[in-house]
Amino acid sequence: MKPTKSKLIFASLALCLVIISASSFNSSKSQQAGGKYLSMRTMEGMLDNKLIVAYEDGRIEEIELARSKPANVGENLKKITAKINMLSGQGYELIATSGTDQWTSTYTFLKK
Repeated sequence: MKPTKSKLIFASLALCLVIISASSFNSSKSQQAGGKYLSMRTMEGMLDNKLIVAYEDGRIEEIELARSKPANVGENLKKITAKINMLSGQGYELIATSGTDQWTSTYTFLKK
């Protein structure tokens, strides 16, 4: 039984090595391609309500959002969703989101 057990251990280690190699190849491939990132931030507070997009070429786009109150939630969400769909149509993939507080959200996109 000892040879079978050692073959099983060897096969398991070989499989782990293949999986690790394949995943590191994919990550180095995207790094070599020089991924282009885009950031979008929404601010919906009492004073400054806007959607800001920072493109990978340095351009900044600002879109005014309605003042934050319950009646405007749908209107602002429509503008945010439209911008996300537009960016997706331009080849950007949403890869991360974060909220720094209840009023600010940041979206990170990667150009495919």
